[in-house]
Amino acid sequence: MSSLDRILPFLQPIEDLLTDPTITEVMVNAGGRRVFVERRGALEPVPDRTLEVRNLTVAIKNIARACGDEISERQPVLDARLEDGSRVAAMFPPCAVDGPTLTVRKFTYRYSLGDLVGVGTLTEDMAQMLRTAVEVRQNILISGGTGTGKTSFSTPSRKRSPRKTGSCSSRRRRRFSSTSPTSFGSRRDGRKPPSARRNRCQQ
Repeated sequence: MSSLDRILPFLQPIEDLLTDPTITEVMVNAGGRRVFVERRGALEPVPDRTLEVRNLTVAIKNIARACGDEISERQPVLDARLEDGSRVAAMFPPCAVDGPTLTVRKFTYRYSLGDLVGVGTLTEDMAQMLRTAVEVRQNILISGGTGTGKTSFSTPSRKRSPRKTGSCSSRRRRRFSSTSPTSFGSRRDGRKPPSARRNRCQQ
């Protein structure tokens, strides 16, 4: 079963959007009354596409259960990760004032440093400087807002790290994995890390 297959049964009204390879993100806002997609880095409204608020609420709760998590009025925020790195975020009232909201951000491609140079994110000199910094075990801090490419940038760098090199991830959800036994993650929301909770979406 693929990552999307785990949640598609609950999102049949937007299944075609989730399986479209040109779409990287699907957003359902205002209790299902407004649907947007991200395609080639630009947001587009999807006309004549709505979800009933009750059906959207049930779908979000079922997705949370499938990921070993929960969402309710007492815990109105869901932030889950699927096996391939795709992310599912949802919010219930009172945090979402216009009704339940849902965002599915698909993890579509794992870039190498060469790929990042090819698309213009890095110059070859910058890529070489990064390779050297990793090889000589310099400290590297990567910071940025949502969707700015932190994971895409850090993953190829970390693949070059020796197994005895330590790394630390500090964020609400751990969004990349490491084969290094010296890597660890910290969380800012006070909850137990996914490894300490039942989370089938990451198994």
